[in-house]
Amino acid sequence: MSDAKREAIRKQLEIEIAAFRRLAKFSPYVAGVSFTQADLLLAAGIDCKPYMKLVGERASARKVVADRKAAQAKLQG
Repeated sequence: MSDAKREAIRKQLEIEIAAFRRLAKFSPYVAGVSFTQADLLLAAGIDCKPYMKLVGERASARKVVADRKAAQAKLQG
């Protein structure tokens, strides 16, 4: 790897790490008091909230959630 490429990567990492520090809460987990997908994905630079909202609006996703809730309620008696 060339020195110029290495320097470009170093500069980009500095920018991205600073941005991550502004987003992360570390109280105690990345997104707050609970361990969530954000702890896995945000560390990789992926904000999954808009995507999860979009998927959650689909009829098939709503059916999966409803079916899961019905199954859980059935198990609880």
